[in-house]
Amino acid sequence: MATSNDLLRLSAVLPDLARSVYQATADKFNTQGWIDTRLDVRYFREGGGRIAKVRVVLADGGSGSLRLPAETLQLLHNLDSVRQENSDLWFGLLIRVTNSGECDTKFDYDPACADDDAFIDI
Repeated sequence: MATSNDLLRLSAVLPDLARSVYQATADKFNTQGWIDTRLDVRYFREGGGRIAKVRVVLADGGSGSLRLPAETLQLLHNLDSVRQENSDLWFGLLIRVTNSGECDTKFDYDPACADDDAFIDI
């Protein structure tokens, strides 16, 4: 379970990350052309590093991809620093941002989540 200090450190980065993902999606797909965007980030157990993917659900039922801007990549780097200080270390993060501005966040505590061969297909 995350401590209050862990939550304070996360609250300094997660809102900016969600806003950055939202803005990048709205810029590319307009405000009405998409339903939600999911940023899935997984950190490797050893040696550092991460893998990430972004999937956009479009209003027409299709899907799209999104290249993350430099600002978002910097926030992911900042998040990794916060993650390493966390007393309850997590290895994956899924952020879902909706067109209406809602945001859900889920953490993955499985140290092998970055090794999932199906990551690209999920």
